Amino acid sequence: MSSKITCYLDCVSPYSYFAFVHLLKHQVALTAHNIELDFIPVFLGGINAGSGNQPPWMLPAKAAYSNIDLQHAKRYFGLPNLIKRPSVFPTNTLRAQRGLTYIKAHYPTVYHEAFRLAWVALWENDTDISQPALLSAAWAPLFPAAGELERVLQAAEDPRWKKQLQDNTKEALENGAFGAPWFVVTNSRGERSVFFGSDRFHYMFAFLGLPEGLGEKARL
Repeated sequence: MSSKITCYLDCVSPYSYFAFVHLLKHQVALTAHNIELDFIPVFLGGINAGSGNQPPWMLPAKAAYSNIDLQHAKRYFGLPNLIKRPSVFPTNTLRAQRGLTYIKAHYPTVYHEAFRLAWVALWENDTDISQPALLSAAWAPLFPAAGELERVLQAAEDPRWKKQLQDNTKEALENGAFGAPWFVVTNSRGERSVFFGSDRFHYMFAFLGLPEGLGEKARL
């Protein structure tokens, strides 16, 4: 039986970015062990509201610790000089996340790169991707053909893709999510477990029966 990692992500979350980078780094090894990897766009604000969770900055002590933890995480995941808190944070990522649901369905070959570029725009280039023109500029290299990028941005306002993002978010909540990244993992024995955050890969990979140490090497 094949295994699967389903990962619910929002580009508003830097820890979702770290998880995305880490899993793609190990995608070849995961594929070699018959483990499917699926990234699903969700709206983190909807998960927080639906689960009753609050963002870290709502609690001063947690906000202060988050700043420290973010510095350690940046070094561990190999992004020490890139990630910085956007001046527009917290940014409304609904448009970007809806666009990603459309891209996943219609342009799967560039889907991962579209997700990455959304994080790069927001977390590395301090770009307000809630603005259509700025989101368009971030994704423009992926859609050179006439009309493609316009269709993506139009889809972000289409009721069908609004509902798809809502359904994705509801699915995450039904699977126990209270934040992002949230993972639902099925191993080769058909056993299922959930994991939260970008610091549980050692538990996740052990659950999947992967070789000890895979995914645990830091780049300090």
